[in-house]
Parts: sequence; structure tokens; C-alpha cells
Amino acid sequence: MDYAAPTQLASVDDSLAGHKLELSGKMMSYDPETGFVLLWDKDDALLVDVALCLDRGANTWIQTKFVSLTVIGHLEKCLASVAIDRNSLHPP
Repeated sequence: MDYAAPTQLASVDDSLAGHKLELSGKMMSYDPETGFVLLWDKDDALLVDVALCLDRGANTWIQTKFVSLTVIGHLEKCLASVAIDRNSLHPP
């Protein structure tokens, strides 16, 4: 069995690429076109691709910002830049 190491967002760096991690935080935003969630914890945030995890018809919880999320998966290093609308990011 492939073990997911519980990891704080503040500890995520390039050295963890390829490792299976368990990360928890609050969902700051969700983009239904890309399937990206911005997972936030204190001063740190991580873009998470959840496109394969969600049923697009059952998106009621997605409409609520700052819901607590735990994600498990392999960390991949993004080789392309991703534009984020900073105006939509408002931590509590």
C-alpha cells in the first residue's frame, strides 16, 4: 500500500515532488473550468488539481469558500505558469 505522509502546507517544497502527501487546509477558491482548488493554511497556499475527483453535477459544497479540505495525492511540480486572479482571494 502506498502511504500518504501527513504534511503541513508550510513544509511543501520541490524536494517532496513525487511523494504521496496528505494535506489539510481551507479551500480559498475553486475554478470549475480547470478543476483547480486553492488550498490555504495560515500564510501558505497550494494549487490542487481536483478535476478527476469531483462529480461536476454534485458541486454544492464547492460553492462555499473556506470549507475545510483534506487532500491525498502525489505532489507534482508544475512546469507551466498559472495565472491566479488575486482579487478573488480573501482569507478570513
